[in-house]
Amino acid sequence: MNPGVEANIIAIVLTILIVTGWGEKALYDAKMGVRTALLFLIGFVFLSNWTLTFPAGVQINLGGTLIPLGASVWLLLIVSRNAGVRLQWAVGTLTVASALVILMTLVPLDPAFFLVDSEILFPASAVILAVCSLRRPFYALTAAVTGLLLAASIDPLLNWEPEWGEAVFGGGEVRDLLAYTMLGVLVSHGPYHATVRFVMRTIKAIFRPGHQEGGPEHA
Repeated sequence: MNPGVEANIIAIVLTILIVTGWGEKALYDAKMGVRTALLFLIGFVFLSNWTLTFPAGVQINLGGTLIPLGASVWLLLIVSRNAGVRLQWAVGTLTVASALVILMTLVPLDPAFFLVDSEILFPASAVILAVCSLRRPFYALTAAVTGLLLAASIDPLLNWEPEWGEAVFGGGEVRDLLAYTMLGVLVSHGPYHATVRFVMRTIKAIFRPGHQEGGPEHA
């Protein structure tokens, strides 16, 4: 399958799910209506047909770069006005980016990583780091996709070879990774944090003071 096709398929699936009412919590957290969310997804698909070319063979795909960055700008300008929350989001984004840069450097060098396909390894790593570090779904979503985009943009610069001739930022392969990451965060964020809350409540109930002192003999 050609690079970018899987991204378009996932975007279409997400569009259908959002229209049918799925993902309401993430939209509420993003202070975003259904139409705005659909515009982001439509832009992710159709702007992929537009690529800006710069000197030295640098190419920037608009769908793979503007949409993730646009979602982050939306978060910083509209969703969050708290400096502490913004800092937490920035730390989460940089954590995702740093971990993925290391993975993208190691995978070609260490055959042990070949057991896991990069289309699974990179998005899964971004999803796990973002979901575990950020409680709010839209924050986790934007941190994951922005961190992945940063890592995918830094990696070619670190491993640039002159014979390659060009560097494409946000191309089809990156868009596939971004789409899998979006889907992974939206599917896993709610169940993960619901499970964490349940476990924490259970632990507090078990170890709360006086829990084991009850009973008729202690009345």
